[in-house]
Amino acid sequence: MMGCDNNGIEGFPLRMLIILIVIIMSLPLVYSWFKVYDYNSTESNIESEFKKLSNSIRMLYFNGNGRTRVDMDLGSGIFARLDYAVLGDGVYHNIMTYKITEGNKKHVLLEDPYIPIGNLTKNNGETFLLPLRLSSGSYTLILECRNDVDCDGDGIGDIYINISIGGG
Repeated sequence: MMGCDNNGIEGFPLRMLIILIVIIMSLPLVYSWFKVYDYNSTESNIESEFKKLSNSIRMLYFNGNGRTRVDMDLGSGIFARLDYAVLGDGVYHNIMTYKITEGNKKHVLLEDPYIPIGNLTKNNGETFLLPLRLSSGSYTLILECRNDVDCDGDGIGDIYINISIGGG
């Protein structure tokens, strides 16, 4: 004959309650770990995209003329995303700046040699090299090496890289 265990009625719910408490206590740790992983993964992806863009700019600059296309995926993770990116930032238009959610601003300096970059804009007969602003997403950038704008104020047209958003 099978025996009856009255502890089984009390033991199972108590065990389930203990398991539930352990799970609830570990959720913040798992959430925190996943958030850090997501941020680092997004930052690494965006950093590699900016290195790819920087290398393309340097190659085009050293070739001296022409144009090329660069596909950039500035995608976001679940918690982290690109707040903004500015191509051609700074007085001399040779800085790429970007910021990821809850992170610090990062700068990519185009020097040795100094390479001005930006978006060529015409207004009232004057030509300006303005920074190009991007947010999170996928872009096809058209890079074109030109020399028809004075970027450093010396009265002579400088070699610079014009960046525009192009189609697929």
